[in-house]
Amino acid sequence: MIQTHWKKLHNPDYLGAYSLADTSGRYAEQIVTVSKIELKRVKGLNNKEEDCITCYFKEQPKPMILNATNCKALVKLSGSDFIENWSGLKVTLYVTKVKAFGDNIDALRIKAASQFVDKEELTPTHPKWEGAKKAILSGATTLELIEAKYKITDANRTLLTNNSV
Repeated sequence: MIQTHWKKLHNPDYLGAYSLADTSGRYAEQIVTVSKIELKRVKGLNNKEEDCITCYFKEQPKPMILNATNCKALVKLSGSDFIENWSGLKVTLYVTKVKAFGDNIDALRIKAASQFVDKEELTPTHPKWEGAKKAILSGATTLELIEAKYKITDANRTLLTNNSV
């Protein structure tokens, strides 16, 4: 059964952390290419309108509303404060927890595309496999921390977290 994240129903016109969630609730990073940046009038959940910086990507049908954190990431990655110089930039969209509104929430963020592409794949034949599996099962680390360093397929993710040997 295909499941729908509830936030996709709130503001389906813009990308959010929920846009990167698969049907099991895991977030997958996505490499995208900036196509344009523009100021756009956006209506929020409370019907209040405000001007927001929006970023369009070649690989996504919906734009992303950029907050200051993501604008600063684009400045750093492009080497330019000027939005016209951000077009064509390849970046990775990812989800991280941030403290906001008195809670820890999932936030959509931007980082260098190479941080995802250059990851080594962790497989059962990899020299670090057994150590990673033991660390996860003992609670010494989490799958998320290992995935920050390695690419892991869904099948291998299941093998890593399975108690049987």
